[in-house]
Amino acid sequence: MVACPFQIPTYEYFNALTPQIRKCTFCHHKITEEGGITACAKECPVEAITYHNRKDLIRIAKNKIRRYPTKYINHIYGEKEVGGTSWLYISGVPFANLGFPTLPEQPMPSFTEPIQHGIFNHWIPQIALFAFLAAAMYQYREKNGDSSE
Repeated sequence: MVACPFQIPTYEYFNALTPQIRKCTFCHHKITEEGGITACAKECPVEAITYHNRKDLIRIAKNKIRRYPTKYINHIYGEKEVGGTSWLYISGVPFANLGFPTLPEQPMPSFTEPIQHGIFNHWIPQIALFAFLAAAMYQYREKNGDSSE
């Protein structure tokens, strides 16, 4: 959830005790079980939303940009941003004007992975945790006079 550059996975608070994190599933059930397309692509009357595999979508977008250079800027948002996204956009105005975040081409996991590897490298945090727990248990036993040794 933290790594999403668009802050899309969000909490749903229908039940205050068990909030759930949700995001679009790309109608996985419709595509796999029914062999169809996403509901938004099926219902879009002007075909502004199109469903295909990523390679085909990039080809379609590039063709539209080439055919209508005055209608679209020469940029497919999501083609290279954060390593490439599942949703691709074309527009007639810069994406920053539409409120889209300006993102690097580097994939998001490459930002967090070095931190995780640094923390968990050589098992130091785990050993430190077990040492702390052992010391706490020793102190508890000494305080309560438990000497079952």
